[in-house]
Amino acid sequence: MDSRIAGIGADIENIYNDWEVTILSELENYRDNIQFLTTDEKELIEPVIRDSELPPGISEELVIALNNLFRELESIEFDPEDFIREIFSESGVMDYLTFSRKLDEFKQKLVAGKDLDKVRIKFVQNGD
Repeated sequence: MDSRIAGIGADIENIYNDWEVTILSELENYRDNIQFLTTDEKELIEPVIRDSELPPGISEELVIALNNLFRELESIEFDPEDFIREIFSESGVMDYLTFSRKLDEFKQKLVAGKDLDKVRIKFVQNGD
C-alpha cells in the first residue's frame, strides 16, 4: 500500500512539473496579452515570468489570471474625444435619463458583435 501511495505521489509530481513547463512556455507565447490583464492579474503573473517558476501555492486568483492571459482577447480602443462627441452629438445639455440612455447606446456600439468575456477596453487619446 505504501508503494502505491508513493507511486501516486510521484505521478502527481510529474503531472505538476509537466503543467509548470507548459504554462511557462505559454507565458512566452501570450506575453502580448499581459497588457490586457487587470492590475491585480498582472501582479500575479509578473513574478511567475520573472522567476520562471510557479509559486509554491497556486491560488484560484492565479489560475483565473492565467486563464485570462491565455484567452484570445480582443482589444477595443476607447478615445475620450470620440466618447464625448458621441454622447453630446445632439445636445450639450440633457437630463439624466437621456444621458444614461446615451451611455448605454455608446457601450453597446463599442462592443457590438463581440464576446464580452474576451473584450478588453484600452484607453487611447487622440488616436495614440
